[in-house]
Amino acid sequence: MKKITSYILNGQGLGIKFLAGLSVLMALIFAIVIRVQGTAYIPYAQEIADQMLPIKVVDGQIVEPLNTFRMAQIRIEGRDTPLALPLVLDTRVSNLDANLLPQGVYVTRTNIYTVNKNQIKVIKIEGNNYIPRGDYTDVFKSWLNWSAIVCGIGGIVVLFVLYFILAMFYALCTQIIAALARRNMAFDSRMRLSAVVLTAAYILFIPLGWIGLNSTLLFLAVVLCALIGFVIKYAPAKGHLPEPVTAKEEIRSAPLPEAMKAAPVKKAPAKKAPGKKKHAVKSADEKPAVPAKAEVKAEAKKPAAKKKPAAKKPAAKSAKTKPADKISK
Repeated sequence: MKKITSYILNGQGLGIKFLAGLSVLMALIFAIVIRVQGTAYIPYAQEIADQMLPIKVVDGQIVEPLNTFRMAQIRIEGRDTPLALPLVLDTRVSNLDANLLPQGVYVTRTNIYTVNKNQIKVIKIEGNNYIPRGDYTDVFKSWLNWSAIVCGIGGIVVLFVLYFILAMFYALCTQIIAALARRNMAFDSRMRLSAVVLTAAYILFIPLGWIGLNSTLLFLAVVLCALIGFVIKYAPAKGHLPEPVTAKEEIRSAPLPEAMKAAPVKKAPAKKAPGKKKHAVKSADEKPAVPAKAEVKAEAKKPAAKKKPAAKKPAAKSAKTKPADKISK
């Protein structure tokens, strides 16, 4: 749980790996269901082929069976009457008014009509062809296998787009939940949380769907409860961003370069305070170290400047006092 929490809050990306893995898993299950359940319908397909065949086309027209009306029917256990299918072969006419037809497939002498709620398609029969009556069980199995493969591959792309849109929707819900709970979560964190919760919910509901417990409202409730619980319990408070754990782990686990391992770290010599030098006892082989010019200049003492004696000013003469030479005269 700690790894998942760290991935959601401090990881990178939008949870694309979880969505891609979920798409592959669900598409694989979908293909297996088509292959397994489709096998049960092969006998019905063979029964329909026996009713409609043989068909012979010459120059773009059905010549066998001619002037015939057939509707496909299958017999199902538990029913007294056959079940009519929306597949009709009518070689009595060449054209039909498709606007008046119910949904289904209609084959006339020259055209094939496909009618559904959204559109009507008309395919013109061309060329020459002949489909005899026979056992087509192996052909139907081959078609079923290829259908499962195509649906599985196409389902990966379709499901991934669908799950990405759902993850964005749940990320928006997470933003509302975080705002109400006064929690701080970036868009990337919300997308990763939505991808993880969505993947876990689908994996949980796969076996529940097999036993018949499958509800869209229940799925939505489970996902929203998981989002609310995670945001309240693990999301940081608003205004506080969690320190990324992955960066610390990368720095701690990063190996030192070989150059740093091999070369010892040299310490800078400590500077001595100016003062009297103590003469250390030197051995006979040791040579005296020559001080650098900068150090010699720094250690050289400048002679103190001599103080000039202050000049004595003559005392001021008073007006009454006369010089001695004048008195002698």
